[in-house]
Amino acid sequence: VRSSAASDVYKRQIMADATVNYSGQINNTGDILALHRDQFTGEVLTAYNENLIAGNFFLNRTIDKGKSATFYAMGETDCQYISSGEQLLGTNKIPQNKLTVNIDQFLAADIFIGEDDEAMSEIEVRQRYAQRLGKALARTKDKRLFQLAVLAARGTAFIKDGNGGSKVENADMATDAAVLAASVFKAAEIFDTKDIPDDMRKAFFKPLQYNMLVQKVDLINKDWGGMGSYADGKIVKIAGIEITKTNNLPSTNITQVDGTRNVYHGDFTKTVGVIARPEAVATVQLRGLNVKDRYDLSRSGTLIVAKMLEGSNTLRTDNAVELATTASPTT
Repeated sequence: VRSSAASDVYKRQIMADATVNYSGQINNTGDILALHRDQFTGEVLTAYNENLIAGNFFLNRTIDKGKSATFYAMGETDCQYISSGEQLLGTNKIPQNKLTVNIDQFLAADIFIGEDDEAMSEIEVRQRYAQRLGKALARTKDKRLFQLAVLAARGTAFIKDGNGGSKVENADMATDAAVLAASVFKAAEIFDTKDIPDDMRKAFFKPLQYNMLVQKVDLINKDWGGMGSYADGKIVKIAGIEITKTNNLPSTNITQVDGTRNVYHGDFTKTVGVIARPEAVATVQLRGLNVKDRYDLSRSGTLIVAKMLEGSNTLRTDNAVELATTASPTT
């Protein structure tokens, strides 16, 4: 039997507040959610970068202030034979041009996490939410850039006396691997004819056309000089052009979207693929991807927003070739 004094001590021990170790605090001080926020931001950025294809390929420029940025391009010049005593007067003129790329409105992905829902969830949901926010932004940006790549291929010469974009058409482009492969070779020839550099040429196709090329064994057979693996379902290059698959290539008639200040829309119903170099499309970034969250006491939950502020436009149209069908495939 405990004495009265011992009983009081025992009660004080079992009634005392526990010292909480907050896993979200930095060095056990300050904001108890600090590390969780950093982790969530990192998850969004990781998912965004891992799912970005076009955004990591085409030209990018960052500005600190302003509503637009200017990109410059320069054409070529000529040379001449001279004899002794003949004076050179600097008669050559090199054509130049500039393009203004406007900043669109914020591109944002957001989610509201209810406090009760998160508390009752048997799985860790924030990481999964973060991945989906990052993927959503990467997918939308890639779609916009691929639309511009096709529009570049349809564009006129950006430089005086220069070349515009090009298109290779065939009715069976989307269904015949031999036709599609031959079209990639044709695109390489077009680039060569325009004196477009060999490096950084890349072709983008949807999974259907990509896998169609993989199954054409002579394209990846090393005995024929091909690169890739039938077993792994991969094809690396055709005609020196790197082959990449994406679900974000446009294939419908896309109209102008509210909030954009550059032209991204067009009829892409016959587009099968696009081959381009980085100079075909330019992006100006005013604010990169950032993630913010705020607990809303009146709604008992946390609003998380991932957003960016940037814009894109076509630049060197001669650096893009569209592959397209002309009619219904033959039967």
